[in-house]
Amino acid sequence: MSPSAKGTIKPDEPAGLRPKYVPLRKDQYTDLSDLARDLQDARSRKTERITENTLIRAAIDLITSHPELLAGDTEEEIRSGALARIRAWAAAEAVLVGNEGEEPIRAWATAQAALVGDTEEEIRSGTLERIRAWAAPEAGQNR
Repeated sequence: MSPSAKGTIKPDEPAGLRPKYVPLRKDQYTDLSDLARDLQDARSRKTERITENTLIRAAIDLITSHPELLAGDTEEEIRSGALARIRAWAAAEAVLVGNEGEEPIRAWATAQAALVGDTEEEIRSGTLERIRAWAAPEAGQNR
């Protein structure tokens, strides 16, 4: 059994974090690196680095907070279903904020600035708040 499976944390790892190796496609790796670099450069406070791992942890928090987004028997079905649901939310919000002429995800990102924050916690909590607001039952009539 690997040390990470046993829960052993190496001395150089931040407290409470456990390693998990995840192979990425070339496009995923490039997009993730570019996004992390852009967010790192855009920070107004330089208190915490924004890295690829920061974004991966934030994404894990998003999907584990919304398991209803995930359904399917293959990686492709899970991914396409989740993206379709998010695009539907984005399109609904784009209509509500008057950006319906834009590509839905871009309109949503423009309207909500989905990845805003200078720390991992700010990015995670801000993005989760926006998704929770759209997933809330009282917002159902607006979707």
